[in-house]
Formats: sequence, C-alpha cells, structure tokens
Amino acid sequence: MSMFGGFGGEMGRRMRGMNRMRGGLRYFVIHLLRGKPMNGMELINAMEKNSMGFWRPSPGSIYPLLEHLANEKLIVKRDDGRYELTSEGKEVARFGGFFGMHSPADAEEMIGEMNSYLSYMEDLKSSEPEKITELSEKLKELAKRIEKISEN
Repeated sequence: MSMFGGFGGEMGRRMRGMNRMRGGLRYFVIHLLRGKPMNGMELINAMEKNSMGFWRPSPGSIYPLLEHLANEKLIVKRDDGRYELTSEGKEVARFGGFFGMHSPADAEEMIGEMNSYLSYMEDLKSSEPEKITELSEKLKELAKRIEKISEN
C-alpha cells in the first residue's frame, strides 16, 4: 500500500502520483550518494551533468526529498552539510533500490511512469527537435503497439 493509501478520492490519487514521480528522483539521489557524500547543490549539479544538461531538478524537489530520506534513516547529514548513505541506505542501494532499477507495482503505476517519460519527450521536442527526428521511427512503432493494446 502506498504511503498515501489512507487518502481517498482525488487527493489520494494526486498524492500517490506525486510519490511515483518522486520515485525516480529518490533512486537517483541514492545512486549518486553511493559514490560519495554530497550536499543538495552537488546532487543537483550531478544530476544535470549525468543527464547531459537535459534535466536539472529544482531545489524545491531535492531538499524536501533529502529531508524525507533522512527521516527514513536512509541518509544522514554530516557536519560539513553533505549527505551520506546510512547502512540502511546502502542496503536499499545494494538490493536494487537505485536509479534505473525501480519496477512499477501495477499497470496504473506503469502508465504514470510512461506519462512522465512522454513529458520528457515533449520537452525534448521543443528544445532539441533533431533528437526527436532521429527517434521518429521508434516512436511511431511504440505508438502502434500502444494503439493495439488499447483497442477493444
């Protein structure tokens, strides 16, 4: 059950959606902290560098997440302001709880993740249309497969 499972209706759906969207960021932070302790700004810069400049998370998403991970005892803030993984955090990272290893729990969660990726592709189209042109055949094939699935 989601940490927001107690909320019903639209509020519950929104909160569960926010939790899913943060999932990738959560695992990316854990993955980066496996390498070395970092502060929030260093994490933001590393994410931008790792995405080749395509994505730079906002402080409004990183710092609340760092607080949340600290509350979960997965990270600890050192005296120098950098965060490092706790033994529990290292276990999460070791057993697949890091970026790229998250598996959706159900079809609804999978669609939510697909929607996030589509948002990325839309942004990519507006900022670097040549990348989308390079991928157009693959995108068309995916669209055909999705269309087949959704047919009655």
